[in-house]
Amino acid sequence: GRIVARQGGPVAGAKVRVVPVVSRWPGFEPPSAPAEETALAETGPTGAFRVDGLAPGTYAVAVDAPGFHPLLRPRVPVPADALSVALEPLGRLEGTVLEGGRPAAGATVRASSADHGAVATCDAGGQFALAAPTGSYRVHALLGNRAAAATVTLAAGETAGGLELRLGPAATLEGEVVLASSGKPLAGAEVALFP
Repeated sequence: GRIVARQGGPVAGAKVRVVPVVSRWPGFEPPSAPAEETALAETGPTGAFRVDGLAPGTYAVAVDAPGFHPLLRPRVPVPADALSVALEPLGRLEGTVLEGGRPAAGATVRASSADHGAVATCDAGGQFALAAPTGSYRVHALLGNRAAAATVTLAAGETAGGLELRLGPAATLEGEVVLASSGKPLAGAEVALFP
């Protein structure tokens, strides 16, 4: 196969991981397998890679390269035509989180869009940097029961700097998951909240 940048040009040095898919229902996590069942490759100067010795079947192909958004193709049939993958360059978001005018060391910063997300932790100076693909992001900072939010637009390969998030009282969302048929509480349910 071949790995290229979305704007064109080969991506050399990309890590390609191939894992057999044993279930037709993919989960939320990338597939995993013992080391002896996982194939690894690295792209050369032309972005080309080759993985030999695969048995016919379905595989998950994960691609990771510095400066690009990681990509997972969850169901790739083998044998098939050569795989062509275009990676999206990352943008960079930099800023500072403050609490009462002072750096908020250790604050967690999350940037999320409809398709992507990134997380960073503030250093002793309250500063953070994170990388994410092009798009509009809702950026949240959280430290204990204090929070802040802002909206930022990132462009591929560019840095959006100078964001300042000032922590204030955080909001709380509470609820209960129940079975629709009986109204009884459902223990162990996972709840995810997206902006």
